[in-house]
Amino acid sequence: MRSGIFSTAVIVALFFTCFSPSIFIGSIESNLEPNEEISSAVKNSSSEGPDIEFGVESGSIFNIDPDSSIGINVNFSSQIESHNEILLAIDWPQSWSVSWNHDSSPDVGREYNVSPGQLIWVGFTISSPPVIGGNPLSQSLHHFSMSISSIEGNVMDWYNFSLRYGNYDGVEIIRGGGTSSISAGGSVTLETVVRNTGNSIRSLEIEIVALGDDGSEISESGTFFSTGTWSASVIERWRVEDLAPNATGSVLVQVFSPSEIEEALTFEIRIWSPGNSASISSVGHLVNIVSREGGDISILEDGCSSSETIPGDTCEVKLILANTGDSLASYQISASGTPEWVDLEYSSDIIELQSGEFSDAISVLCRVKEGTIYNQNGQISIRMLIEDWSPGEVSFGVKSGALFSWSLEGSEESLEEGNLTIYWTVRNEGNSLDGLTASIDSSIVTEFGIGLEGRDSDILLFNSSRALEIYPISPGEGVTIIGWMEVPTSAPIETNASLSIEIRSVMSPEIFFVESVSVNITGEEVPELDSEKEDIRKGAVEFLNVWLEPTMIFSVTILGILGVFLALKKTSGTLDNGELQQEEEDWMSKFSRSEEAKVSLVVGSEVDVSEFERDFFGDGGRPDALDQNEIAIGEINDASRILDKSKEESDIEEAMRIAEELDSHDLLHPDNIILDIDDYSSFSEERKGENQGPSGFDLEL
Repeated sequence: MRSGIFSTAVIVALFFTCFSPSIFIGSIESNLEPNEEISSAVKNSSSEGPDIEFGVESGSIFNIDPDSSIGINVNFSSQIESHNEILLAIDWPQSWSVSWNHDSSPDVGREYNVSPGQLIWVGFTISSPPVIGGNPLSQSLHHFSMSISSIEGNVMDWYNFSLRYGNYDGVEIIRGGGTSSISAGGSVTLETVVRNTGNSIRSLEIEIVALGDDGSEISESGTFFSTGTWSASVIERWRVEDLAPNATGSVLVQVFSPSEIEEALTFEIRIWSPGNSASISSVGHLVNIVSREGGDISILEDGCSSSETIPGDTCEVKLILANTGDSLASYQISASGTPEWVDLEYSSDIIELQSGEFSDAISVLCRVKEGTIYNQNGQISIRMLIEDWSPGEVSFGVKSGALFSWSLEGSEESLEEGNLTIYWTVRNEGNSLDGLTASIDSSIVTEFGIGLEGRDSDILLFNSSRALEIYPISPGEGVTIIGWMEVPTSAPIETNASLSIEIRSVMSPEIFFVESVSVNITGEEVPELDSEKEDIRKGAVEFLNVWLEPTMIFSVTILGILGVFLALKKTSGTLDNGELQQEEEDWMSKFSRSEEAKVSLVVGSEVDVSEFERDFFGDGGRPDALDQNEIAIGEINDASRILDKSKEESDIEEAMRIAEELDSHDLLHPDNIILDIDDYSSFSEERKGENQGPSGFDLEL
C-alpha cells in the first residue's frame, strides 16, 4: 500500500505517546502536495474536557489524488480513574472505502477497554474512487467522521475531517477515423467526436499530421498541413474549448483533394488535455479519390394524381432520370407504398446513363384491379437506386374511380284470373352507390302499374302507378321490380297485349334495359253471312277495284276541258277584235293615273219631303238642326277617316292596275333594264363597267 506499513506508524506512535496525544499521518505524507499544510491542534492532557477524548480538534483537511489511498493515525486518551469499555466507529461517504487491521468493519466499530490515563492510537486507510463520468470533481471536499461512544450508545467525543479530491486530466475519442471518399478537385469535412474524461473544465489541444505508407510522418504536425497536392486544416476549434467534465465536442478537419485522381491520403488526428500532455488520444483517417455518383428523378407527366381510375383501367405517369455523377452509372427503378388494389408496370426498370445524360420518358402504368371499391386512395413512391443507395425519389397519388354497371338477372311472370304479374331482378355490379329509374307501359288500353318488392321508404325516392325511382343501392345489392297488367278476356280480333318496362341507371343513364312480355288475347267470333249476299258484295268490290280509278280519271278530264272552254269564251268577249297596237309614248306614261270614271245619275221619282222625313226619321220628324256654322269634332274625325279610307282604296286600285299593265306588256323599270338580256348589247362599255357583276355570277329573275 501507498500509505506504507503500519509498523512504522506504531513505532512513531510510541514516541509521541511519551509526550502528548496527537494525530499522525503515516508514510503517505510523501503523496501530498508540497505547498499544502496539515494543521492540527494538539490537546493538552491536562485541559478540561470529556473523560475520554480525541487528541486533535475537528476540521482537518487532507489532500488525496484520484484513485489512490492515504493512511491516517488518530489517538485518544482516558481521563477517568477506572476502567471503561468504549466503541470507536468511522463514518465515510459513498463510493469511498475505509479499512483497518481489525476483524470488524470500521463503520461497525471496535470495542476498547480503556484504563485510567491510557493513550490509544487508531490507524486506518482511506481509498479514493477513480474519476467516472467527470466525478468526483476536482478540488471537491469529502467528509469523514470518527466517534467514541459508550457501550450504551452515548457519544462521548468525535473527530470530523475532510479529504480534498485531486485533479485528473484525460480525453477520449468516441467516434472518428476510418475511410472516406472524395471526388477529384473536391473537399470533404471529417468529424471526430471527443469527450473530456477529466474532472475539471478544459480546452483540448489538437494537431494533425500526414503519414506515409509506413506510418511515418511526412508533414509537420499542427492545425494545418500540405503534402503534394493534398491539404487539410482544423476548423471551428471553438467546438472543443472549455469542455465541462464528461462533455463532448467535435473536431472538424477539412480535406482538399487534387484535381486529378491520385494516391489516397492518410493522416492522423491527435488530441490531449493541457493538464496531461503525456496522455494523447489519436485516430487515423484514410481519404480516397473516387468517381462521384449521383442522380435525379422527376415527373414529366402525371396522369394519376389528378384523375380517378375505374377498376380495370390504367393511368400513366412518365418519369425522367438524370445522371448527375462523374461517370457512367446504372440506375434501377423501385416502388414503395403500392396499395394492394394497384398493379404497377414499368416500361423499363434498369437504365444506364452517361455523366450529364437524361433518360427517355419512362412510363409507369398503374392498373386498378377489378372489384376495387370506389374512392380508395394510395400514395406511391418511386425511387432511383444505385446499388443500395437512393439519390432521389418522387411520389404520386392513385384514386379508384366509380364504375357503374348493372345486370338484369332474370324475370318471372304469372297470369292468374286475368292479371299478369312480372318480377324483374336487377343487381348493382359496380363499385359505387347508384340508383334506378323504371317506367312501365302497356300496348293496349287497360289497367297496369309498377311497384317495388319489399318496399323500403329509405331508398324509394319516387313512386307512381307508371314509374318509380330508387336510390341508393349499394354495390352487389339487388332489387326486384314488380309490373302488373289486367288482361282483357277477349278482343274484337285476336291480338297480343304487351307490358313493357324500361330500367335506367341514375348515375349513368346510358345503361338501361328494355324488357317486354306479351300475352295473346283471343278475338270475338264473327257471325257468318248469307252466301248470296256475300257473292253480290264480292262482285261489287271486284268491280270497284278494277273500274273506280279509270272512271274518276275520265270524269276529271271531261270536267277540266269544259271549264277551260268556258273560261276562254268569257275572256274573248272582253277583248277588242283588232290587234293591240303598241304605243310608242314614253315608258312612264304607262303609270299615269287614268281618267276618273264618269258618274252617271239615275233620276228617280219625286218624293214629298215631309213624307220622306217621316219615313226616314220616324214619327218624331227631323231633329233640330245644328247651327251651320258649328261643326262637331266627331264629324271632323269621321270625315278624316272616310277620306283616308277612300285614298287607301284608290291607291290599292292604282297599284293593281299598274301591276296588270306590267304583266300584260312585259315592261321593265329603267333601272332594271340591264337585267334584260336581249337589250344588253345596246349599252356602252362604260355603262357595262358600272353595272358589271362578278364573273361567273348569273342573276335570275
